[in-house]
Amino acid sequence: MTAQGERLLATLDAEIKNLSTLEHKLARTKFLLQEQATRLRLGTSAEIVLTSLRLSVLHDTTLAVLERIDPVPKSAGGVAMPVYEYYCGQCEREVTLTLSIREHDKGQIKCPKCDGKALRPLLSTFMSQTAKKS
Repeated sequence: MTAQGERLLATLDAEIKNLSTLEHKLARTKFLLQEQATRLRLGTSAEIVLTSLRLSVLHDTTLAVLERIDPVPKSAGGVAMPVYEYYCGQCEREVTLTLSIREHDKGQIKCPKCDGKALRPLLSTFMSQTAKKS
């Protein structure tokens, strides 16, 4: 076999291995999602299932699920989104940004006042709505 043929064979073997790994991850993710769907059907609360998803499923998959179900309560003006507070080191101001979870996790945010990227997250208060238990 030629040197080019050997390189091609090595590349193909590596791709086959990568696909096998991906197939395994997809099969595991499918199983975990089916398991959580069954738990919901059996009466487990949505909050517990969401926590389980966050702990057991790949991060990108969990983000996609969270964005599709819109876990943030809707307001009269439309869909409410998480609010994040930052301090901009460039213009030396505190700024408040409303971002989707995906936008926040990408980390490609800019100061709305000066377009600076030197944003430092601030500790914020938050509200959580839970079901009442009697």
